[in-house]
Amino acid sequence: MGKNDEKPLIILGIKHSGKSTLGKYLSQMLEVPFFDLDSAIEKNVKMSVRQFYLENGEESFKNEEYKACKEIFENNSGSFVLATGGGICDNKKALNLLDGKRLMLDASEQVCFERILENAEKTGSYPAYIANKNPKNQEEARLIFSEFYNRRRNSYLKLADEIVEWV
Repeated sequence: MGKNDEKPLIILGIKHSGKSTLGKYLSQMLEVPFFDLDSAIEKNVKMSVRQFYLENGEESFKNEEYKACKEIFENNSGSFVLATGGGICDNKKALNLLDGKRLMLDASEQVCFERILENAEKTGSYPAYIANKNPKNQEEARLIFSEFYNRRRNSYLKLADEIVEWV
């Protein structure tokens, strides 16, 4: 993929798998624009995606995710790199807009959970899909994440054109 290719590179994967990090690197290497879907949503809603999701719910978030995807694809042609949010696999409407090569980052469950723990220490809370189940301790949170990870990983494996193991 390079400047002259017509289709974007879409990076899919579990939350905290490294989509934005890899996306920025690839956009520099390929010398094409980079877009982060969560950042686009935050720009539109004027708050963090986490806060928006908690305050407005899943359906409102999916609508904003769809709008942000639509804006990116309508306002950009040719090659670019797009790092999607970790839950786009559950948003069929937004998925239908992702016209490009779909690259899945297949980060291990352990690595993703460690990153979630690091982030929880900084923010004081787990992501909503864990927090909503009220885990009493880290082990319960890990079990909730494990079920979630496996379901989403299977979804992404079906959506991907190519799979990259990523740490």
